[in-house]
Amino acid sequence: MHKEWYITFHTDKHAIIVFREKIFKLNTEGVHPVHFQLLKTESAKDKINWDSMISYAKALGVPDNQCDFLPEDFAEREY
Repeated sequence: MHKEWYITFHTDKHAIIVFREKIFKLNTEGVHPVHFQLLKTESAKDKINWDSMISYAKALGVPDNQCDFLPEDFAEREY
């Protein structure tokens, strides 16, 4: 059995999530990740594709705390 992995490439408008056997190209509009939490997709413009990618990741055994996929927006954080 192969150990699964993924890597994310992104800009402020698009993301490419690459798994060992599948690639997802997604619009990031409306996606607001929280580090170490399952990505919430209810406001995503590309909701169907984000949900499909998350379902794929979960089927591979990726735990919720690794399903954040994008860095959080540090501009919105108070320090």
